[in-house]
Amino acid sequence: MKALILAGGRGRRLDELSEKKNKCMIEVGGRPIIENSIQYVIKTNISEIIIVVGYKAEEIINYFGNEYKGKKIKYVIQWEQEGLVHAIEYAKEAVAGDDFMLLLADEVIIDPRHSHMIEEFNKGEVFAICGVLNVENKEYIRRTYTLIHDKNDMIYRLIEKPRAPLNSIMGTGSCIFSNDIL
Repeated sequence: MKALILAGGRGRRLDELSEKKNKCMIEVGGRPIIENSIQYVIKTNISEIIIVVGYKAEEIINYFGNEYKGKKIKYVIQWEQEGLVHAIEYAKEAVAGDDFMLLLADEVIIDPRHSHMIEEFNKGEVFAICGVLNVENKEYIRRTYTLIHDKNDMIYRLIEKPRAPLNSIMGTGSCIFSNDIL
């Protein structure tokens, strides 16, 4: 399994901060936000990190290089940022037939459970696992994604940035996908 970290976006909602640097390189707690995602990966048995970069890509590449704390890092340059699915498609060749954990470089998770997600996924009974939250404010959902599932929590559809969310489920950037999705 590989980790796929999406770090290509500009961060238009952070205008003044992201004008000079990639939004995931903004420091919180003395380190770039993206470092949280990389730390989540380091705590797992994931073999390799692939980072999709775009806006101010050189900042990320120069900071982390080709290896970080024993994990090999590859970079994929996404020349035009057109959403999550577009970024995943850009990384198809780098993922090279492996299952992958998707992480967003600008997301900080309190009490992450990535190792548990990997364990559940590796049981081989599912095609994907997505981290979600129930939220009251649907504006949060409009900025991320939601999903449609059945009573057994089987996911039928992911909807990126829905105009009119159908439920109160907000997807996080933490998902695991079978390589068959590509």
